[in-house]
Amino acid sequence: MILSILSTLFFFILALGILVFIHELGHFVAAKTFGMRADVFALGFGPRVVGYNGVNGLTLGKLRDGVAEKLGDRTDYRISALPLGGYVKIAGMIDESMDTDELSGPPEPWEYRAKPVWQRMIVITAGVIMNLILAVVIFALLAGIRGKERHPLAAMGGVWVAPGSLAEKMGLRTGDRFTAANGQPLSYYEEITDPELLTSPSLAYTVERDGQPLTLKAPDGILSELTKEEGFFGFLPLQTPIVGDVTGGRAAAKAGIAPGDSIIAIAGTPVRYLQDIKPLVSGHAGQSIPVSWSHDGAVKTATLTVPADSLIGIQLLGGTLPVEYERYGFVGSIKQGFVGTWNVAALTGRFFKKAFAGQEDVRRGLGGPIMIAKSAGKAGAAGAGPFFTLVAWLSVSLAMMNILPIPALDGGHLAFLVYEGIAGREMPLTVKMRLQQAGMALLLLFMGFVIFNDVLNF
Repeated sequence: MILSILSTLFFFILALGILVFIHELGHFVAAKTFGMRADVFALGFGPRVVGYNGVNGLTLGKLRDGVAEKLGDRTDYRISALPLGGYVKIAGMIDESMDTDELSGPPEPWEYRAKPVWQRMIVITAGVIMNLILAVVIFALLAGIRGKERHPLAAMGGVWVAPGSLAEKMGLRTGDRFTAANGQPLSYYEEITDPELLTSPSLAYTVERDGQPLTLKAPDGILSELTKEEGFFGFLPLQTPIVGDVTGGRAAAKAGIAPGDSIIAIAGTPVRYLQDIKPLVSGHAGQSIPVSWSHDGAVKTATLTVPADSLIGIQLLGGTLPVEYERYGFVGSIKQGFVGTWNVAALTGRFFKKAFAGQEDVRRGLGGPIMIAKSAGKAGAAGAGPFFTLVAWLSVSLAMMNILPIPALDGGHLAFLVYEGIAGREMPLTVKMRLQQAGMALLLLFMGFVIFNDVLNF
């Protein structure tokens, strides 16, 4: 349990650190390119924990008296106490600190406010651009290294449906085989949850059940179910119940079950699929039950005592799914990088559009740090590919959130610059400060909402 929590925290901090570093690096490089002074480059918010500024080298905690004045055009690179974001403090710019002391006099040549509007626009949007570039690079590398993984439906044994899931409510049953979506034939498992389908005005699947075709209509608001634990909205490919690992000292190991064995029956109930095992075992917590399994072609049976926590000590691996890989060269990989980024951006944009129109359940579709941490932990445990795929998705989402025209976000600063470019004069400082304060209050309320929502859905 403790190792699982530590692993989740590690992958959460790693994912967030990558996203924040790349975003703030964009602002920093753009500012320095145009001769702006960057006083602070911080990962995290709140009190300074450790940092380097080139004056006194590596320092712990707060800067000592007089160091700030000695920095000049140097930057204090720091790690702060709260690892939930980061910032670059650019001289002459209103930022999260709301510090206006240096804005009272005429602008200095190295300040943000002294530069042309077009340069400031590039600085403000550079973080968003870097997040999008990161997503393109990740998707391109994944396409170039491992190709596009696809699972042919014709060679699969249908799907397993989670009890109580949206998939079950829309009529899908374990063993059903997907054959078409909105009248178009499906060839691969990944096509079932294609972003174009999930964001279409209406969605109907055709499945084969007991040799007969059946049409099932997906409900509106299906995008809100993308955070479901079991697949996208409650189904997974059927897999044979093969044991991947056995924990020593537990009931399974004592009975003689070994890695590579296939579970046949539990408590007299035949086991057809990997997904059957967990509910069968947990339904007999505290009881002694017969378990049958296949070992090197021979069927074995033993009585196992299921502990109160229902953990008998086996890690289920599942049978190997049929897979095909579409390989890409350099140009093809780059193209897939842009395609993948565009698909995520389009899916995110359509979700927001439907959410504002009341067609999506925002409480289910939005997640905060707890949900991101859980997703990062699962993706990290699954391997580098799933983890960096999640990072790419989050990077696009971060970019699209930041470009919204809300004061205190990059999009809010961009809106100020658009006004300045059109009006020919800067927005009054007092007005900017009031809008910035309102934006910060709105963001704090939003963060409170998503954290509370995370706790409710935990």
